[in-house]
Amino acid sequence: MERLKFIAQTKRLGAELLDVYYKPKNWEKSGKIYEAVGVRRVKRYFPTIEPLIKLVRKKTGSNVRGFSLERATLIDAKKYEKYTRLYEAIHMVGVIAFVPSVLGIINNLIQSENIDLDFNSSINGLSLVNCYAVMIQRYNRARIYRLLSRKQQD
Repeated sequence: MERLKFIAQTKRLGAELLDVYYKPKNWEKSGKIYEAVGVRRVKRYFPTIEPLIKLVRKKTGSNVRGFSLERATLIDAKKYEKYTRLYEAIHMVGVIAFVPSVLGIINNLIQSENIDLDFNSSINGLSLVNCYAVMIQRYNRARIYRLLSRKQQD
């Protein structure tokens, strides 16, 4: 019984820590910081898997969700907020995966070795794309939190 209690407490602590990370911070709640670095502009042209999702929906009749807020209801907004967490986590893996490469580039620069700029440029470009993907999810989440706040005040 004690073990089950410990597992429940650990899960609760883990959920609280994730909430601390994912909850929009005061400086990002308005979204202006993300707009200043061009997230809204990038978001328009950002390659997404939406065309693939539409194809899957059309061919299979499956209703794959989570890529947009379908209705402005509390339930849908809360579901969408959870998807933004998932997508941010996926892209954070991409950002973290490229850290060793960036550190290798820095090491090569320090040691004055020749660097394959084409390879390194593409890696840095992919890392930048993932950074913007993370910022887009954080921007979307801040917007969802504002929507939830307004709906709860009504």
